Formats: sequence, C-alpha cells, structure tokens
Amino acid sequence: GATTAVAPPAAPAASGARRGVVRETMDSGGYTYLRVEGDGASAWVAVPVTALAVGDEVEVPAGNEMPGFHSRTLDRTFAQLTFASGVRVVRGGVAPAPAPAVLPPGHPPIAGRASPDGVSH
Repeated sequence: GATTAVAPPAAPAASGARRGVVRETMDSGGYTYLRVEGDGASAWVAVPVTALAVGDEVEVPAGNEMPGFHSRTLDRTFAQLTFASGVRVVRGGVAPAPAPAVLPPGHPPIAGRASPDGVSH
C-alpha cells in the first residue's frame, strides 16, 4: 500500500498563545494591529506587518503584554496590547507555510492563490 506521511495531531493553542477570529485589523508604523476574539474575550495584538482579513482565524504566540500602550502613529491608546513575533492563520485547512518575506500593504499575492473577497462558499 501507499505510505502516507503522518502529520502531528492538531495541537491546541500553545501555552500563552491566543487563538481566535480577527474582528478588526489596521497597519501602522511597521506593525499590523489586530483585534482577536476568542474564548469569549477580545484582545489587541501587534505583529510585524502581515496581510490579514477580518474573519481570519488566527493563532498568536505569547508576547510582551503592554498595558496602556499609546500608539503615536494611530493616535490611539490600547488598554492592553500584546506585541507578538508573528501570527499564524489557521482557518480553512491551508497548510501553514513560512512566509518568506513580508510584502508591502496592497501588494498582490505572489505564490498560491488567495480566494478573492466576496466569494461565497
């Protein structure tokens, strides 16, 4: 018979990681700010600029918690903001792949094919 590669079982969010759905996102000052809603709570996270869409299910590793953080570029104060090293989109059964480089905002995708906005499934 054919030999199939055995993938590790889907692990729950790593210790300290936050998993949820992106409800708001904005780019500013070299960061993507996203409001992640999960486990009945909502939290703001800042990661290096990443292309994300509202509705994406993501996992964010534990990061530096910054209470009362004021973003000069957004002119906004966050009651609590976590600076994390990155974010992983987990929805849609897409195999996670390392991002080789961060594209500038609005740049069309180079590899793979993202489904265009507005497509109903």
